[in-house]
Amino acid sequence: MNNIQKVFDRKSLRLHRDRASAKIYEYDFLFKVLAERLSDKLLDVKRSFSMVLELGCHQQILGAALQSTGKVKSIISCDISEKMMSGINSEKVVVDEEFIPFSKKSFDLVLSSGSFHWVNDAPGSLIQIRNIIRPDGLILINFFGGRTLCELRYCLVSAEEQIRGGVTQRVSPFADVKDAGQLMQRAGFSSIVTDSEEVVIRYQEPINLMYDLRGMGETNAISERSKHFTSSAVIKRACEIYVDQFGDYEGLSKATFEIITMTGWVESNAK
Repeated sequence: MNNIQKVFDRKSLRLHRDRASAKIYEYDFLFKVLAERLSDKLLDVKRSFSMVLELGCHQQILGAALQSTGKVKSIISCDISEKMMSGINSEKVVVDEEFIPFSKKSFDLVLSSGSFHWVNDAPGSLIQIRNIIRPDGLILINFFGGRTLCELRYCLVSAEEQIRGGVTQRVSPFADVKDAGQLMQRAGFSSIVTDSEEVVIRYQEPINLMYDLRGMGETNAISERSKHFTSSAVIKRACEIYVDQFGDYEGLSKATFEIITMTGWVESNAK
């Protein structure tokens, strides 16, 4: 990890989740969509799993959904934020996805939903995950991809250029589906499948999108971000541009979230 560029400030991510934890149930609708997608993928797998690890579990929406499928027996839930897991009554461990502490070949299924886009060393994390999966075990991950918040990114850049004459990065970068497949190959998984879909949410007021991101704990955690709050003038102008560029005939403004899903297996003869 020493030579890996720290694009994301993991401490800030934890603080954002800590802050969001108290009212996360008011803002977890997208996490429910992500969990539903992974649960559907798992239903297509014609086997059950005895020992399951969920990384970046938030408040365990996915884990709860999987229990009802009958395909999993025991789940260990992990998140970087202890406060985010405060409502989980089953086994849980505070874990940073970049430093996975479990022994080799401990699990036959590792899951992560809506969290992996914050990992700095994705290849390193995937290799660590592969090492803790048993032969014939499965990895199933989804996260936000490159098209996510493309409208908000455009509007903030445009507003800041108009008002300040320059821009700072205020929306996190996201990987694309090609990156996902290459990362899985580098980590040594087999029978890899990656896919992408877009979910569009429509808002009466663009500012409500920003409130939702804060409520989810998904606000900017880029290491080189501006340490100053975005000015009210920039936000006001960004919202005006948003309505003008992305509003529809019903007066609603769209926000795009791309969901990338990665599936891979550890071969039975893997050493």
